[in-house]
Amino acid sequence: MPRQRQKSTRAQAGIHFIIADPSSSRERPDNLRIVRSHVGRWRWQQAKQKAERESPRSSGTDHFPARESSHDYRSSDSETNEFSAGDILGDTETDTESYSFPVPESAVPGQTYFGQDLLDEDVFTFSHPESEIGLPDPWDEQNAATDFDYGSSMCLTGISPSILDPFQTIGASPVSPDLVTLSILWPGLMPKSSVGATHVGVQRWFASSTCSAALHSTLLYGSYSHRRALWLVKQRGHFSTEDAKQMAVCEAEAIARINRVIKIPSEAVTDSLILCVLCLATNKLENPLWEDITESPFQSPLRSLQWLDVYGRLSPHPVHQAGLRQLVSLRGGLEKLELPGLATVIAFSGVLGASRALTRPAFPYISIRGGTRMTLQDIIGIDDFSEHPKSKISEGEHVIPEMQKIFRSLRIYLELIEAFQDGIQLGMDTLCDYRNVIQWHIMSLLPSSQLGSAHVSFYPLYECCRLALVTFGIGIIFPLPPQNAPMASLAEMLQIELQAYSQVIQDEPLEVLKLYGWCLMMGGIVAKWSSHRSWYATKLKLYATLRGLSTWYELKMELGAVLWLDSACDVAGKTMWDEARRA
Repeated sequence: MPRQRQKSTRAQAGIHFIIADPSSSRERPDNLRIVRSHVGRWRWQQAKQKAERESPRSSGTDHFPARESSHDYRSSDSETNEFSAGDILGDTETDTESYSFPVPESAVPGQTYFGQDLLDEDVFTFSHPESEIGLPDPWDEQNAATDFDYGSSMCLTGISPSILDPFQTIGASPVSPDLVTLSILWPGLMPKSSVGATHVGVQRWFASSTCSAALHSTLLYGSYSHRRALWLVKQRGHFSTEDAKQMAVCEAEAIARINRVIKIPSEAVTDSLILCVLCLATNKLENPLWEDITESPFQSPLRSLQWLDVYGRLSPHPVHQAGLRQLVSLRGGLEKLELPGLATVIAFSGVLGASRALTRPAFPYISIRGGTRMTLQDIIGIDDFSEHPKSKISEGEHVIPEMQKIFRSLRIYLELIEAFQDGIQLGMDTLCDYRNVIQWHIMSLLPSSQLGSAHVSFYPLYECCRLALVTFGIGIIFPLPPQNAPMASLAEMLQIELQAYSQVIQDEPLEVLKLYGWCLMMGGIVAKWSSHRSWYATKLKLYATLRGLSTWYELKMELGAVLWLDSACDVAGKTMWDEARRA
């Protein structure tokens, strides 16, 4: 009898004995699936039984129908279709269908999450901090070093874990990656308007992820990547070794699910799939990140706008980027995308990639506010030059028309930045649009080598101005993290162009001469840690002598007549001037 009871107990427990050949690589994935399946089911049952014993509600589990059904779905085919990291990492075409991670402890009935009783309701709501007490920041001082408090841009209340994690992918972690995505990450990528309204893309992206396992896995991977960057680079937040494992698993699972979706004709070119590929293309998991130890020569504002300080540190994935371009092309272009916010985030990633690689953007720029294509004319508007008089230096006949528009748009944008720094409330979406479209046009300027000899002879300072604008862009307007900003390359290229022109500069008109001096200053500032710095200092001293400039204030007045932001440039410019005087 004891043996019969023991046998019966084992049968009820569902114990499987695995006969495996250690030398066989074919059996290993199947064994892993079985082990993961039963460990996950056992963990879930243990948590459920513990909750039933401790919970004061006798029927507490009835409040989680979505979680129950999800578990039943997973258990029904877990023995044949369970996820195996070894399979996917070895072959990206692996056809997997479901998860096998244990249910997180937040699913235990009666437990509260960030002070909200998850049993009260099974829906999520979006609210503003002004109207009610919302979700506290999951990380202490998460946004302490950022320019804007994205963590408070949207609050979530009454969030059920069955909604946050419908596919049960999250392992044990102090901070749910879904909560990070909803309350911090996406509101930063798609900032609020001037009236404080949350971008509709935040809700729509989350809703899409609850209906697509591939998208859910991919967005979880993106959330882990974002947290990892904040933790390793800025020492903020929380990212454990378990989180690192989950991140790798989410990436492998996402690739497998995407490959499965691509095989379905009706889902091969959808907005959800494009969002999946976008996330993989901008969050490459490779070499460890490092702490911010290299300082930018500029003291640029808005470094964290749209998480530029984070995504500027993450490496792009060239294979997934190529796939993203192909999918967008098959879809008919960014204008054909219907998921709110998707086109503008793709456009933003294109500007970021072009700025890092010093290439032209791969996509047109789509506005955050309107969701349509945006140009510099949207900034300049119908201007009679009464408020912003035309500059003879940067908008004269010696500057091509397209570059004139860029200089003019930059001055308008810098005025907005100064107003914002003075305390005037502006919509973050407006600042994002202005910044991104200006940087898009800067990076879209063709090198002089592609314009022909006739163009070069008519605009001899064109290439110097183009490189100086790119320098001003990645240093101040679209401030890349200094570790990944190609400032040394720009300093070298700009020196080559200025050397070819410096022999005849004294014969040029005054406006051209001042533009030359501005290019010298831009190159000298970004050459701070290179061997080219002394050359720039010498040339700047000669320029000051030619112009009769004896003080920093006099030089600064000339620079300001071209393009200058005091808060970002004064310290670096003054240092460069001091070196030039000693040269």
